[in-house]
This record gives sequence, C-alpha cells and structure tokens, in this order.
Amino acid sequence: MYGSGMRGRWRPSLWVSSLALLVGVAGCTNEITAELLVDGEVFEPTSCRSGQANGFAGVDLIDNSRRTLRLVQSPTNQPQAILLAGEQVVDVGLCGTLSVQRQDSTINDVTNVMGEARLACETTEHSVAGSVSFKNCH
Repeated sequence: MYGSGMRGRWRPSLWVSSLALLVGVAGCTNEITAELLVDGEVFEPTSCRSGQANGFAGVDLIDNSRRTLRLVQSPTNQPQAILLAGEQVVDVGLCGTLSVQRQDSTINDVTNVMGEARLACETTEHSVAGSVSFKNCH
C-alpha cells in the first residue's frame, strides 16, 4: 500500500539534487570566441576539448566538419599548432602565444580548461592566423 500522503509532497533533497545537476551541466558548456583563418579560410570552432584527454597540455578546437586545430602548450609557453583533418596531420610549428588555465570543474576525470591564443604561423603549404578564447573545455 502506498499512502496518498506522499503524493504531491515537496521533496527538498530531490529538488536540490536536480537543480545542482542542471546547474553543473549548464555550467560546463563550451564557450568559444574565435577569429581564425586556417589556410586562408575561416575556421570556426564549435567545440573544444582539454588536451588532458589526449595526454598533452593545451586544447583541441573542433569545427562542424570535425577538423581539429590542436594547440599544444610547450614548456616555453609557445603553442605548437597541429591541424588534424581525417587521416591528415599537419604540424604547423610554433605559433604565437597561448595561455591555458585549469578550471575548478572536472568531467570524467578531465579538468576543464580555459584560455586564449593569438596565432600566426605557416609552413610552405599551410597557415594558421587569428585569435581565440575558450572556456569549459573538457
């Protein structure tokens, strides 16, 4: 028998848990502002991922076509830019400035990162230029 006294009753612990989960998920949405050119064409990242997930200090910036601009923070705080498109991997080399900070939040044991980069580099066949700021990359 289920008592009708529980029906319609406010359960604060369930409400608080639900609210905390909603705030946590909403607070972990990627925030990216970019004015980037890759090979002279606009590169518009729509998501980002902490380099920790792939074993490096830095960030992956991913666009809608699944191209990735990987910014690896070197020990001298210069970013190494790497373009990943399908099977193609292009090391564009040391490239401008990069600042990456760990945030307080973690998702699946990966600490969110935030930061910004100002990039200007090229090889004989590829180039990366512009600026980007990012937040909540996990």
